[in-house]
Amino acid sequence: MVQQLLWNDPYDFEGTFAPNVLRGGFWLYSRAALEQFLGVNSLAWLIRAHEVVSGSYEVRWNGLLTTLFSCPDATPDGRAAVLVLEEKKRKVLSFG
Repeated sequence: MVQQLLWNDPYDFEGTFAPNVLRGGFWLYSRAALEQFLGVNSLAWLIRAHEVVSGSYEVRWNGLLTTLFSCPDATPDGRAAVLVLEEKKRKVLSFG
């Protein structure tokens, strides 16, 4: 399940996993799938970093999921982001 959450894409739908018709061979996962994973593993949130998102980062599902993209040359707006974690607080720094 870790691989599914890190390498596939989040999407709002009922259920847990569904085929991603835009990217053959990949899957979409729902908030329910993420909540199940976080609960089983006693985690508060998931941070992932492979999907290009507008503005270089995206926070979803009331902070349960953060997506970062750190290569400004590969984003349409030329921005990148990193995450700083201090004492269980997350701070996203976006630049570019």
